[in-house]
Parts: sequence; C-alpha cells; structure tokens
Amino acid sequence: MWFASQDVGDGVTLVTEPYADEFIRGNFFVVDCGDETLFVDSGLGLATLAIELADVMTPTPTLVLTHAHNDHRGGAAEFETRLAHRLEQDVLSHRAHGRTRPRDWPAENLEAARAAGYTFAEYMLERQPREGFDPDEYWIDPAPATGFIDEGDTVEVGTRAFTVLHLPGHTPGGIGLLEERTGVLFSGDILYEGPLVDGLPESNAADFAASVERLRDLPVSRMHGGHGPSLSTDQMLIVADRYLTTKERGTP
Repeated sequence: MWFASQDVGDGVTLVTEPYADEFIRGNFFVVDCGDETLFVDSGLGLATLAIELADVMTPTPTLVLTHAHNDHRGGAAEFETRLAHRLEQDVLSHRAHGRTRPRDWPAENLEAARAAGYTFAEYMLERQPREGFDPDEYWIDPAPATGFIDEGDTVEVGTRAFTVLHLPGHTPGGIGLLEERTGVLFSGDILYEGPLVDGLPESNAADFAASVERLRDLPVSRMHGGHGPSLSTDQMLIVADRYLTTKERGTP
C-alpha cells in the first residue's frame, strides 16, 4: 500500500504518501457526501487511486484541485469531473515530469523551497512506489479541468456544499473550500503546519499574505491544509500569525 489514510472527523479522510519527501508529500482528502464523494486534490500520481482507494472511487467522485502543482494534481487524470480555477488550466493541460530528485527541479524552485525551510535528500522517495519504477520516466498526464470554479461559487456534491475561496499567492489560481455549515476549511498550500512557500516563480508574496489574512478571519472549526496535520481553530491561528509576523519583520 502506497497511501496512508486517517479519519480527521466531519466525514473527512486525510490521505498522505508517507514514503515521499516532505516537500512533495502533499495531502489530499476524501470527503463523504452521502451517496457521492468529493476528492480535494489527488496526490503525486505515483500509485493508482482506483486500485488503492477502490472503495471510495465509486460511484464516480468529483475532484476539486486547490492548485496545479504536481503533488496535488498527480492523480487527476483518473477523474471524469475535475474542477479548478481557470488560472491553473494551462499547467493542468500539459504533461509534466514528476520530479522525484532535486536535480529534476528548476534552480529557482529549490531556492524558494530552501528559503522557506525545506531541505532535500538526493532522492525524494524512501521506497519505490511500484516494481520497475524509473524516476526518469515518471510523468504526470495532462488533466485539464472539466469545469472552472472561482470566488463565491458553490461546489455541491451529494449532501454537502462548499463555498469557493480564491486564494492567490502560492499560485495565481489557488483556491480553498469552506463548508459554512460546519466550518470545515480546505486551505490548499496557502496555510498549513510547515514551511509556507511564497517565493516560487509563479508565487506572489503580497497576495500570499493577503490570503493568509483572509483565512485568519474566517469562521473555521477545522482546517485541512495541503501539507501537514489537520488543525483546530487555535492551531490555525498560531500558524497564520507566525507567518504574518515573520513577513512584517521582513525575514524569510
């Protein structure tokens, strides 16, 4: 089994890839919506979701992508319904190398990640995801969004409804989802417990800080970020304030 799953309450299951390096170990979430299922992000694409998570891949689930980075959109081609912000569509529409070694990454990406606090081993996987895996041949298939979502839209899946929040900063078309009835928030890579990356070529640090400020003021009961553990309201505020204070001081 490549994935690890954890029930984090409110009908939400956190799925991680524990054998991947922290920098590329994105979370994704399976949300119980009654007779239907919502996926928030889709992992690295190193293992087949339909095989490893067969019990929740039927009936046909809806996928919402918080943004188009490899660690969040890797498995997207397995879904018939893929929702994302239109500013992510160009990246989603192209085949991309999976990048499991630092040498596979552009220098500016590594520089931004190191500035945020990440370190890298020579190889970013602790074990092979499958027999015969070749990092040179690990490519992520194009998976353009089949529908666009933007600020204020509602994503309704089964018995649940989520308000779309446009959260630029990490990427131009980053989004979050807030279930206003319960206060459950999916924040993507704008806020999580871990090094926050706002210096990538596609990032905008001012937009990033504004998005964090916005999340800080929302009526959130539980936050599920793109990396790290799920957080309570108090924990979320600590993470947000730490980032914002660091930016006010002008430190990396």
